[in-house]
Amino acid sequence: MHAKIIENELKRAGYKVEIKGKITGVSGISHTFDIVARKKNKVLCFNIAEYDLLETLLKTLIRSIDLKNKAEVYLIASRKVVEEYGVNMVSKFRILSYDTREDLLNLIKQLIS
Repeated sequence: MHAKIIENELKRAGYKVEIKGKITGVSGISHTFDIVARKKNKVLCFNIAEYDLLETLLKTLIRSIDLKNKAEVYLIASRKVVEEYGVNMVSKFRILSYDTREDLLNLIKQLIS
């Protein structure tokens, strides 16, 4: 559900979108994200934490570190879950937390404008 919302908004903004997209890190390892979006020299990678925030956070953070400056990496999670765990932002890695579908859509619009 959330992936489709993000995919549609990215496409409207002119991004080429891959669901379960791959991007190679500086280590040479290919990393898979729920969504990879490309537009000119900008690459956005999204993982969606639907069930296990901590596991998804750790995997996404490790991938983010390996990507260095190749992409901006985002973790999508509900605001309630993010606040429960008390996590927020590290370097080029950001967690986008939301309350409603409209909140999520507004966050994506702000991100890509």
